[in-house]
Amino acid sequence: MKIGCIIVSTLSFKAVDKLNICINSIAKAAAKENISVYFSISTNTKNKPEKIKHRLTQFLQTPSKSGFGSQNNQSINALLEIHPDLDYLLLTNDDAWVEVDFFQTIKNTSFHKKDVIIPIIYQGDNRKKINSYGIEIFQSGFATDSTKETRDTQWGTAACIIFNINFYKRLVKKFGFFFNPLLFFYYEDVELGIRSLVLKPNIIKSKTMKAHHFGSN
Repeated sequence: MKIGCIIVSTLSFKAVDKLNICINSIAKAAAKENISVYFSISTNTKNKPEKIKHRLTQFLQTPSKSGFGSQNNQSINALLEIHPDLDYLLLTNDDAWVEVDFFQTIKNTSFHKKDVIIPIIYQGDNRKKINSYGIEIFQSGFATDSTKETRDTQWGTAACIIFNINFYKRLVKKFGFFFNPLLFFYYEDVELGIRSLVLKPNIIKSKTMKAHHFGSN
């Protein structure tokens, strides 16, 4: 199994500390399940990746006016040129990290037909306080993270979410892009979710795939 990990970061001094935790946790979890993971880091700043401790598959410095969505799009496109045979895309914030058994569930054959996998995300190091377990999208267009395990949700946050590569390709074929490049920061994942629902994706939420999110840098 091959997974492309897409991370956007400012690479500021504070951000790199969290980013190293993020990358190391994903690499450790993938190694435990014998999964190949390829890291693609992008930034719209002039900062360099010298302080990143893990070997990267690629590093992109995008134009300063590139927003979160555009940076993700560029990063994914570039990574697929190197590894066109990816099975999944893992999108995560630079201040998130995963537990060591994170990828154990994804190897279950019942997950292979899922288009989108939504992990449970806790706040920081706190296993009791949920940061997000899916996004509720209301008819008005308002959207909010769910902090309840039992609440029905329609989508997941880009803080940590997994896409089957075939569903990613369906999205791009249908709309011409993955994230909407017109949006700079915030709500890109909500807009992506609303468009994705048009294709009636097979979505699964997993409480056994545990991630943590410290918050914005």
